[in-house]
Amino acid sequence: MAGKHHNTHEIERIYWQLVNSGQANVVTFNSMITAAGNNGRMDLAIDAYNR
Repeated sequence: MAGKHHNTHEIERIYWQLVNSGQANVVTFNSMITAAGNNGRMDLAIDAYNR
């Protein structure tokens, strides 16, 4: 999930699917922090950090 990915909508969809199903773990959150930060989505990075 992490990295410079231009399809942030797909990343966000997968992230929320994992969070809402209770399957998200530390790797999920760290990956979202990285991916969101790399794509200028600090709102998502902060949300993942706070979970």
